[in-house]
Amino acid sequence: MINENLDPSLPLENARWEKFCQNLMVGMSNGEAYQGAGYNIKNIDGASVNANVLLKNTKIANRIAHLKNKSAEAQIANITELLNSMTAILRLSPFEVEANLKKYGQYIQDVEWKTVQVRDEKGEVQTRRVIKKLKMVSKAAMYKLMGKHYKMFTDNIDLNAKVVHNVTVSIDDFKRKIKRE
Repeated sequence: MINENLDPSLPLENARWEKFCQNLMVGMSNGEAYQGAGYNIKNIDGASVNANVLLKNTKIANRIAHLKNKSAEAQIANITELLNSMTAILRLSPFEVEANLKKYGQYIQDVEWKTVQVRDEKGEVQTRRVIKKLKMVSKAAMYKLMGKHYKMFTDNIDLNAKVVHNVTVSIDDFKRKIKRE
């Protein structure tokens, strides 16, 4: 289908433009995306300059914005699902797991059973299997992953900040300083 009405959800009518947009979405640099779209420029600097011109084209800019939004929506859904699953694991108690093994079995790493004798309401002895040891997915690891996602703590702190100082010196001051030295 040709994109006659400038709908950014449809592929662009110019195949090279569309390929350029798709190349940017897979992480290529502007110059690489330009060359990968079939433009014959051997110098990456020239390709980057031409790519920047293409990026000013409204059709291309709208298409890229649409593709980025579409990609972000898919990633947000996956992150949300992951965080919901992790939250569910963190809230589980061993008693809930034992009562609902089929539902929560995916969160169990190891389980040991033991057989016990219990009396029922009538006083009769019944044999039951109960969990002796239950090893679930590491909650500490889950907390760490969630903390990293929400940027609650960082692993590395960069103390090497670049500071730019703008100094203005008049020519007369510069001449005086040179004469003193």
